[in-house]
Formats: sequence, C-alpha cells, structure tokens
Amino acid sequence: MNKQHFPPPTPEQKIELGILKVKLLKLDKSFNIYTYMLRVNKLSGQYPPITSMITISETALRSKVDNLWPYFNTSLADQHKKEFAKLNINENKQFKNEPANMPQRLRDIFSRTESR
Repeated sequence: MNKQHFPPPTPEQKIELGILKVKLLKLDKSFNIYTYMLRVNKLSGQYPPITSMITISETALRSKVDNLWPYFNTSLADQHKKEFAKLNINENKQFKNEPANMPQRLRDIFSRTESR
C-alpha cells in the first residue's frame, strides 16, 4: 500500500466524527468507528483519511446498512483510491508551478553518473 500520509483531522472533523460515532452505534451496536480506524491503522500502517470516514459514515446512515464492518471495508477501499488520486494530482500541480532549475538538475544527474 502507498505510504502517503493524509492531513490530520481538523477540530470540526473531530466533532463530526464524535457525532457520527453515536449515530453509528445506534445503527449497529457492535461497530465503533474509532476501533475500526485503529484496526485499519494496525493493518495498513496508517489511519484512514478522515474525510473518507465521514463520507462513508453519512452514506451508511442514509442507507441504513445492517452490517457496518464489511460495508466500511469495501467503501474505504474505493474512497482510498480517490483520496490518493487527489493527493497525487495536487502534488503534480505543485511540481508544475515550481520554477524549473534545469542546469542544477542536469549537474545532479551528471554527478550521479560520473560517480559510478
């Protein structure tokens, strides 16, 4: 799995997650969103993106899903791909906006090939 890190949650997102935790517990007593996030972190080495967790939670509440664990697993896999795509697009935009220092880059490349 790609080891890019997502931005930490904002205070508003933390509050929203707390509210969603209570609502999800009413829907499925065996599901705790924080426990789920810890399990994802243990398996993949990083926490899931907060925006994805909020989106999936809201969708699950609207759909009134019976079993939340498998629903979150499949939905998070799809959302993960979208979040990584957004991160990569933003990173590429930053590279495009930076001024190219071509002579320095060529010197770096030449020095690496020369040392071999």
